[in-house]
Amino acid sequence: MAAAGRRLRMRPTLGLLLLIALAAVFLGLGFLITTLP
Repeated sequence: MAAAGRRLRMRPTLGLLLLIALAAVFLGLGFLITTLP
């Protein structure tokens, strides 16, 4: 866990991109579920 935290601190942009990608996936899934009949 400590090593992963250090790596994330060294690459803040990578963590941000990962969070954005996860949010986009969840939003897309929600959109698909709401648009499906």
